[in-house]
Amino acid sequence: MHVTTPPPLAGRRVPGAPVVLPLRLAEARWRIFPPADDELGPALYDQIDRYLGDLVVNYGRAYRPEVLRDARPVSFAAMAAQIVGDGPSVDLVVLAHAKPDVDPRLSAGCLLTETLPGAPVAFAVSEQGRVAMFTALRVASAYAASEPFARVLVMAFDQRAVPWQVAEREAVPGIDAAVALVFDRVPPGDPGGVLLWQHNGVAPDAVGDRLAADLAELAGRTNPTCPVRVLAGPGVPPDALPPSLDRSDAVSWAGPMATSVWPAAATGAGPLVLVEYDDRFGYLSLCRLDLPDAA
Repeated sequence: MHVTTPPPLAGRRVPGAPVVLPLRLAEARWRIFPPADDELGPALYDQIDRYLGDLVVNYGRAYRPEVLRDARPVSFAAMAAQIVGDGPSVDLVVLAHAKPDVDPRLSAGCLLTETLPGAPVAFAVSEQGRVAMFTALRVASAYAASEPFARVLVMAFDQRAVPWQVAEREAVPGIDAAVALVFDRVPPGDPGGVLLWQHNGVAPDAVGDRLAADLAELAGRTNPTCPVRVLAGPGVPPDALPPSLDRSDAVSWAGPMATSVWPAAATGAGPLVLVEYDDRFGYLSLCRLDLPDAA
């Protein structure tokens, strides 16, 4: 058993200022999964129906079992097993998702703790909408700085089935997808660290100004001879993209939420800036990281 304490409180921060995370991206993987091939069978469907039905009724929502049967979603644990496999060896696993796993039979965190070398500590981050991966990265960095964790795995999951009633403007994932990022801890102040901006309470009509200010500050921190890719997620309003950002760089993957534009971390090389916004929570996040050279 690993016994730990909460990470130390960060020093006083200037609102809106970026944070340098002592992490360097070492490896990235991502995958979109087709509907699950295996049929759960009537008995298991009935058990899941009772479990999920009991949960959602407490929130005043209607359970829709037909959605689960029609979508045949892939569980978080199955996605984790296929994309991560037997490695790499890590000390900490942080999972991010915008919607909970509809298959409660096996926890992805427990699976990775049991199968990955090193028996890593694992926990999850949710209730962050489209910016869940950005928050998971900040939390992973805080724990890596307070514990002897040399390598961390941060994963995001999307699952196409949401078999309960959702609010009218509440977005839901349209795909089964997973992203896995492995980071090495670096000394504080290392130029290879990740640069992270996180804002809350940002109204949709204020995203453009806030984004322009952050990108201007980023430009001042970037070597002008080194080109930087900037990718905006599907949650960023199209009219919020500043003129300096090439519209062709505004990528919208088919139906993601937590995975957002993070698959881009598995392609290309050099500096990459990812931007995402969740209008339900008013969260705007930007992340600059250096992609590892292809092997």
